[in-house]
Amino acid sequence: MYVHGLNAEQRKQLVLMAFHMMMADSVAKDEEKLVVTALKHELGVPALERGDFGQPPRLEAFPDRTSRMTAMLRLAAIAYSDREYHLEETRMLVRYARQFDFHPADLKALDAWGRSYQSVLAEAQRMIAGGTI
Repeated sequence: MYVHGLNAEQRKQLVLMAFHMMMADSVAKDEEKLVVTALKHELGVPALERGDFGQPPRLEAFPDRTSRMTAMLRLAAIAYSDREYHLEETRMLVRYARQFDFHPADLKALDAWGRSYQSVLAEAQRMIAGGTI
C-alpha cells in the first residue's frame, strides 16, 4: 500500500514506528502483534534485532514530505484498521506528525483519510460476508 517508494532503512523505521504505536498503551494485543508482523513482511524487512525495538524509531530516516506522508498514511491505516479508537495510538500519531513538522491541516487530512479508510474496510467486510452495502 503506497510504500513502494520507501528505501530499506525507511521501511525498517516504519516497522519500528508501528511497534511503538502498538506499545503506546503498554499492552501488545495479539491482533496488534499480527499487524506489525504483517507490516514487516509486506515491507520486506528482514528479522529485526531485539535491541531495535528498545530504541525509538529514527525519524530522520524520512528526510522529505513524500516519505513522511507515506509513513503517516501507513500508520493511520494501521490505527484505523480495527475500527476501535485508541487514545494512545492517536497521541503517538500526533507525536510523529509534530516531529515531522506537519501542519495541523495535515493532521486533519490524515484523520479524515483514516476514517474514510475505516469505512471502506467495513464496506469490504460486509461485501465479503454477503451483506448489503
